[in-house]
Amino acid sequence: KDVTLNDATGVLKLGASTVSGNYVVTAVGDITTTGALALNGATNSITASGASNDVIISNAITRNSGAAGTLALSSKRDVTFATGGSIDGTLGAGKVDVTLTSDSDSASGGAISMASGTFIKSNGGNIVLSGGTGFAVSATDGVAGVTLNNANLTAGAGGITINGKGFAGTTNNIGVSIAGGSQV
Repeated sequence: KDVTLNDATGVLKLGASTVSGNYVVTAVGDITTTGALALNGATNSITASGASNDVIISNAITRNSGAAGTLALSSKRDVTFATGGSIDGTLGAGKVDVTLTSDSDSASGGAISMASGTFIKSNGGNIVLSGGTGFAVSATDGVAGVTLNNANLTAGAGGITINGKGFAGTTNNIGVSIAGGSQV
């Protein structure tokens, strides 16, 4: 069955769930995973639509399907993979195209960051890390538009695109930072 959730009240916490159909979540506040999500539908998206809100992945998101699918995480500010956060599309035969979009409204900046031990595996699907302008744009001097810190992106036969742009300050304008043993 499909799951569609629109929350206009504030912060949304997504607990452990298994969904066989499409999964579409939109909220005006921050969206944080608090349990593992098994998203097996063809179209899956998590969107923080508030002007100063984030998507925070703190748990595993898996996909176990024989058919191809998509997973889009989008925020008007930051998309963050905290320790323990991951996307694993390798449990089934179908590939999954994964898109992370920060600063989706191109208004006030928003970065993408993946902490140590986090990963995205697309099973042959494309992986795209970008922003509303085509670039994830940091809103803070010295913080990269995209940061991978001991994180892994594995696309198999798919492509990997990482577009980042540093803060428009005077120093430390880093577009993409791949550090700490990260593998792409």
